[in-house]
Amino acid sequence: MIKFFRKIRQELLNEGKTSKYLKYAVGEIILVVIGILIALQINNWNENRKSRQLELLNIEQLILDIQEDSIDIQNKINRLPKHLNSYTIIENMNKDSTYKKIFNKNLEFIERPFLQMNVKSNAVENISQIINGLTNNTMKRKLRNYAQFYERLESQTKYVNEVIVEFGSPLLIKYPNISVSRNKIVKIANLFELSNDEAALGTIKLIKDHHANTLYMMKDFLEQNKELLDYLRKSILNNTN
Repeated sequence: MIKFFRKIRQELLNEGKTSKYLKYAVGEIILVVIGILIALQINNWNENRKSRQLELLNIEQLILDIQEDSIDIQNKINRLPKHLNSYTIIENMNKDSTYKKIFNKNLEFIERPFLQMNVKSNAVENISQIINGLTNNTMKRKLRNYAQFYERLESQTKYVNEVIVEFGSPLLIKYPNISVSRNKIVKIANLFELSNDEAALGTIKLIKDHHANTLYMMKDFLEQNKELLDYLRKSILNNTN
């Protein structure tokens, strides 16, 4: 193609058609510039397409990670009420005749008290790495809010664990029968002495209140988790249709 244009220019010069030569040269320059612009546009389009594909892959991975969060938190939500019930039983087992009847007839084991929990999210760890590559500002805001909420929940569980270690662990030493558990449950008969210890009951109430707050936070978090999953799934559908 270059030889072809060069031949035309040479013929115009040989024929003395300078004005035509200049017009042709200008036209050739314009064609070259247009070609360069088209090439740049195609390159930009390819780069944008690659970036968008990477963004979609990151969102799909986030969806998987956030689903894991929902499973983990739901499991803890399912378990916490059993422990709250254990605390209530310990608080009332020597005070309420109705409770005593239940203990004697129907309830041999309860969940062992002083549950420690840990939460860990791959989604939150990945959000900080992925978020700068996203183009959707609404999505960025939702992901930041999600990560911040999870970090508050993580701080809450760590704090409760610290309370249990400081105040609950001494009770496990003082009343070793509590620690003799089968599948993380404990015999009711092993708790009567504990239930007569006023100082221990104060610790039970303290930990119970903290676990109740944790359960409340987890339920709120699960709602936000569901909303974010729905949003991300719709985003994937909108960008693949």
